[in-house]
Amino acid sequence: MGRKKKEIKLKEPVRIREKNLLDGSVSMYLDIYYRGNRKKEGLKLYLVPEINAATKLQNANTRKLAKQIKAQRILDIQKEGLVDWEKVKKSSLTLSAWFG
Repeated sequence: MGRKKKEIKLKEPVRIREKNLLDGSVSMYLDIYYRGNRKKEGLKLYLVPEINAATKLQNANTRKLAKQIKAQRILDIQKEGLVDWEKVKKSSLTLSAWFG
């Protein structure tokens, strides 16, 4: 019998992480690792304890939204590299500056 071939795992530059909070809910954030730099980005998305069908649906929608944000960050990293997202969000270009 031969040895099993090792399974190759590709490392993702962006991962969704979860942190348990004291009130029982779970906070979601992105752990971004690109070219030796690590950055955490809080998503301000929360999973609530699943006690009924409505909360299960809410958590499923929250996870789906987090996956969409993750996919967008991966595309942004491939396009522009690792960027300080908070500065990008806060900086607003005025219409007159854009035309000027």
